[in-house]
Amino acid sequence: MIPLVAFFFVHLAHGHIGAYHRAMYCLNGLSNVTVQGIRSVSDPQQRVQTWDEFWFRGQCKEFPPPEGEFLELPVGGYAELELVGNKAVSSLGFSENLSAS
Repeated sequence: MIPLVAFFFVHLAHGHIGAYHRAMYCLNGLSNVTVQGIRSVSDPQQRVQTWDEFWFRGQCKEFPPPEGEFLELPVGGYAELELVGNKAVSSLGFSENLSAS
């Protein structure tokens, strides 16, 4: 019985995680409009055949981070990233609004 129940919950698990930061390319997907629940960073790349399609996920290099936003990488220090499957559940998404209610 337990394996049967576990089988139905396997679909709920997501195995693709992306590293999100305010100073990242494609923060809003392939758009300059703020999108709260985007998951294009953590979606698997399928049918990628060339290096240009793979690197920066193809068109992501056309959507750089906002002017003046940088990810500081201190020598011997730490860089703070958020590892999530959807931007909505990070501090960059609308999870702040959900936790307030």
